[in-house]
This record gives sequence, C-alpha cells and structure tokens, in this order.
Amino acid sequence: LLEQVEGCSLIAQKPGRNLLYHSDLEALHSDDFSVSHKLHAYLLTDSLLLTLPQRKRNKSNFNASSSSSMSIKRNDVNSGLLSPPGLTNNYLYKFHAFYELQEIKIINIEDSKEVRNTFQLYKFPECIAFRCANAHIKKEWLENIDNAKKQLKLSGE
Repeated sequence: LLEQVEGCSLIAQKPGRNLLYHSDLEALHSDDFSVSHKLHAYLLTDSLLLTLPQRKRNKSNFNASSSSSMSIKRNDVNSGLLSPPGLTNNYLYKFHAFYELQEIKIINIEDSKEVRNTFQLYKFPECIAFRCANAHIKKEWLENIDNAKKQLKLSGE
C-alpha cells in the first residue's frame, strides 16, 4: 500500500492491519446508477480504503540535461533522501476515503436490467454504490467484507 497509494502511510502502519482483498470498482450515482468515477478499493482487516487512480509517471521522464547536472549519491536516492525529477510521486492511486468496517453496512443490490454486479456501502449520511467488473468479483467483495466483519466481532474490536 505504501508504494501504491499516495497519502496512506498512517493507515497502512497500524499494527495488525493487513490487506485482505482489492480490486478496481466503479462508484455510481445513487439516483440513476450511472458511473460517477473509477476507483480502486482495498479491504483491510478492519477497514475499507478507497483510492482514485492517477497517472503513473514514467521513471525516465526527466530530461538528460537536468539529470546530468545533478550530483546525487546513489545511496541518497535509494534511501529516499533525494529523488531526481521524475522519480517522485510514482503512485498508482491517491487516497480518497477511509471507512472503519464496524461503522459501515454493506448491502447487496440484486441484478436487474439497469444494475448489475453492484453493492452499496452505507455510513450515515453517506450511501455509495459500487459496480464490480463481474459477478465473481462482486461475490468476492461481499464474502470478504462479511468475513472481515465477523473476525472483528470475534476479536472484540
């Protein structure tokens, strides 16, 4: 997560928090179920992290003149102390929203002519509908969220 998602360092560093499942989803408008935006969701042991895709920068995007005039030690670049232009911000996703599993309710939306492979997240006053790429991914999301919530109850968190 730290390497893929910009702005999630505090979230990813909680002891015992592990990644259980992730995939691309489409957030839908609740009134007509049209696509609002694409996102990538990460189910963690105790939470759900929503991220927005961002264009990954090409590591060789900086020009030769700026790189040849820079004097950077290899160890400084590798340790993250310094980064040449074009090597910073190589994240695939940017933090969008974070929900504790205990505070949300997930509702399966039955398939119809207008809506397929969709489920909703409720956290008062928010309601967000997500469309999955296919029925298998939807099933995986629903099962994994349900299992994670059960594990949280068993652990007493």
